Amino acid sequence: MLRHLSLVCAALVLCSGVALAQAQAYILAFPGGTYRLHQLDLTTGQTASRGDLAPGTGGSLAWGGTPPSLWAADRNAIGTLSTSNASFTPRRALGLTEDVVDLAWSATLGEFWITTNAGGFTWVVRAYHPATNALRTIGSIPGGVHLGDIAIDAAGAIWGLWGRALVLVDPQTLAVRFVSMLDRDVARLTIDPVRGTFLGIEGPAQYLVEIDPATGRTRPIALIRPGGEVVSLTIVPGICTGRFLPTGPSCPGTGGIAPVLDGFGCYGSGGTVHLSLSQAMSGTTGFLLFGLDAASVPLGNGCTLNIGPVFADPLLALPLFGTGGAGRGFTTVSFTVPTGTLVAPLALQALIFDLGAPGAIAATNGLRIVLG
Repeated sequence: MLRHLSLVCAALVLCSGVALAQAQAYILAFPGGTYRLHQLDLTTGQTASRGDLAPGTGGSLAWGGTPPSLWAADRNAIGTLSTSNASFTPRRALGLTEDVVDLAWSATLGEFWITTNAGGFTWVVRAYHPATNALRTIGSIPGGVHLGDIAIDAAGAIWGLWGRALVLVDPQTLAVRFVSMLDRDVARLTIDPVRGTFLGIEGPAQYLVEIDPATGRTRPIALIRPGGEVVSLTIVPGICTGRFLPTGPSCPGTGGIAPVLDGFGCYGSGGTVHLSLSQAMSGTTGFLLFGLDAASVPLGNGCTLNIGPVFADPLLALPLFGTGGAGRGFTTVSFTVPTGTLVAPLALQALIFDLGAPGAIAATNGLRIVLG
């Protein structure tokens, strides 16, 4: 992969620039009848809609996995969520009889924790391991505790909200220990594992607030106005990150389902970029193309090449995993920028062999990586 990236770098007109480290966030809002995914600016509180979730999907968000991406879960399934258009790719059916209350990623355990309310004061905790696709039941929260959102810090400590109380949850016994009393009603707890910052959303006013876990004091940051109640909040750690901008239309494959290309990471010297291809035909192969900028070039089958000019090399084959055929194929790929490389904007797009697509080729949106 380093050889391939070196070829990309050689093909670019290189310029100085490295993206700065910053945290990002995503929220799910419920404006009525459907969940809507927004990207959230943690400084200003401004939101940018990424699209509506399909009926019966989502409900709770978490950033995690290896490589990390945006995940969502409800009583039906757990899977990844596109940060470009909110499309959901299920990884495992859950088949729960109760609603999912929250989803949190533990980097130390390599698994997601899923909390559900089985009625009354019965709160059940399960764990999903994405590397093995295994689901296990950890147990029930003892003592009639009404546990709201949970969040897991970089050391693996499990935090939760019980009314206005901030608590710690024992990972073995699930016993709850009081830590502090918050000075306002806060929900949607999340933690930046890099900076150790605790964030939440104050009740009806929907202010983004920072929480001091030791004292329970909160500091309002910004008012959030996503056009509905915020039902889930997750933070993308303060990674070194460029701006990943979707460009141009996708070209649907079998069943009229359009594949999606997403990305995040550090596009600069020594940084790593992570790409995710989802909603493709499973069991087939895609190819990742690299180009210089956004474009709109007809491919002759009703599809569009969204990048150009396209580099002849590299051309990366992407085997698509998953079962179930149409829209269930997915894969991830990462590349590291060689240390000392000065980068210029880059554009990417994936083409997928799909016999149910026009001309047997489906195509993702384009994806531009720009600095800053």
